[in-house]
Amino acid sequence: MDAVIGKMNISQDSVLYGDHQITVGLPLADGLSKLRAGMMLYKTAGGYTPLPASYTTDQKPTAVLSENIDEETEETSAVCVIHGAVRAEKIYFADRTAVTAAAVELLRGCGIYAIGKAAATAQAPSVVLDLADASAAVGESLQLTFGVKVADGGTISYQWYRNTSAAASGGTAIKGETDNTLTVDTSAAGTLYYYCTATNTLGLSTAVKTSAAATVTVA
Repeated sequence: MDAVIGKMNISQDSVLYGDHQITVGLPLADGLSKLRAGMMLYKTAGGYTPLPASYTTDQKPTAVLSENIDEETEETSAVCVIHGAVRAEKIYFADRTAVTAAAVELLRGCGIYAIGKAAATAQAPSVVLDLADASAAVGESLQLTFGVKVADGGTISYQWYRNTSAAASGGTAIKGETDNTLTVDTSAAGTLYYYCTATNTLGLSTAVKTSAAATVTVA
């Protein structure tokens, strides 16, 4: 018997829905598409829509989608769970990231219980070596390194960005630069700014850490 979230005591080997499942057809907001079974839904003026991972207190899940939808759902409804049990590892936010324990509690409050083991949530990488300002002569070799670590067994990927302002956002992704070390282009004099994002991926869950912005002067 697997761990149970909530008060139900049902084997992980059971089907997605419990014996006393209540499902209804609920109207979905216009323009939705490619919805996955298991997405948590909340009610809006325009119909039910998937709950974002950054949900606010006025966005409360009231149903769980029970069918995949590949086409736009304008003026359609979908079969959804409004009471019963759902498999914890098959519940998702709108961006398809894994459900959190807090959202499971919200579901339980409206009569939907998550059974089994919830999907793991990726840890945000912790920084062990951040970027610092640097300078080099034209043509001189210069590298920047962004070091992070995680303890959850996730996979870390990197993306470097070049910016015209001293900010770690709004920059342009440098094509092909996906390692934790960047060899800076020093072929021309000038000042540019660089930063890097490190993404930890654990199953369907991701967490991102962004470096400081480094000022790089080539003279």
